Amino acid sequence: MLFFNAHISRTGGLTLAHILRRNFGDDHLDIYTEEIKNVLGSARVTPTIGMLTPDELNRILDQNGEIKSISSHWIPIPSGIEILKERFGNVKIITFFRDPIDVIISKFFSFRRRYLHSETLPEHMLYDYRNDLSLFLKHWAYVSKQYDVQDQCRNYTSYFLDNDLNIDKGLSRLKNDFWFVGLTERFNEGLILLKDRFQQLDISFSIYYNRKNKGLQVNEEKKKLVTEEVLQGIRDQNKIDIRLYENIIPLYQEKICEYSGNMKKDLLRYKQKLAVWRTYQSIVPNVAKRAIAGIQ
Repeated sequence: MLFFNAHISRTGGLTLAHILRRNFGDDHLDIYTEEIKNVLGSARVTPTIGMLTPDELNRILDQNGEIKSISSHWIPIPSGIEILKERFGNVKIITFFRDPIDVIISKFFSFRRRYLHSETLPEHMLYDYRNDLSLFLKHWAYVSKQYDVQDQCRNYTSYFLDNDLNIDKGLSRLKNDFWFVGLTERFNEGLILLKDRFQQLDISFSIYYNRKNKGLQVNEEKKKLVTEEVLQGIRDQNKIDIRLYENIIPLYQEKICEYSGNMKKDLLRYKQKLAVWRTYQSIVPNVAKRAIAGIQ
């Protein structure tokens, strides 16, 4: 059995990857930029990655022994899932979805932070979008055409589920092939449901975490850079993703209604325990450092 975190960018997937690694240790495999570069070479990740081919995925998997969980942006659905099934048998697919407008805004600020203080920009960065979200949209349209990859600012979530952007096929795949679907906007609640799913398999699963790859507080910047005109442009070119997300929300709500516990009480209890765990995690390393230095 394999648990696969089908990580959609800017939805909390790196945090989920961290949770999986904490639970499965060395039996967890991340397939992100560094792992792909190490096996397939630097050229494969420049300037962007795109979905792995069957041969590439098999080459990466061949480098690893028995594993119990995987996290990746770059394993295509459904072809990559078929490869995982051939190798591991039962594959439990896990993912989180987020409002597609928020996903693109989050991507923009993430890329912006990467290059904000750079004196030179990458060759493929045709548009200097650091202070212009509309140019970020043009940038991905250019990258998509130039390097034959999907535009990450145009219905990317729908493409992730079905390369033909067919909502009915995508939703059918979610209902029939995915083991767990959560919402980033209700992340902690989703983790409680996920833990319950693991418990149904008699697998102990810890859901404590520190957020990974979290965005900075950019409220003032957002007011200046995310104008209504730009927002409308994002909506216009992501109508399929918006419709998909609107259909996913009631599917998620059904799972909340099916939950056998008291979600309100369990969520409150979990948040309290999570706060204690995070405090402990922040203190223990410092205590260890002081002990090594001979400081009480």
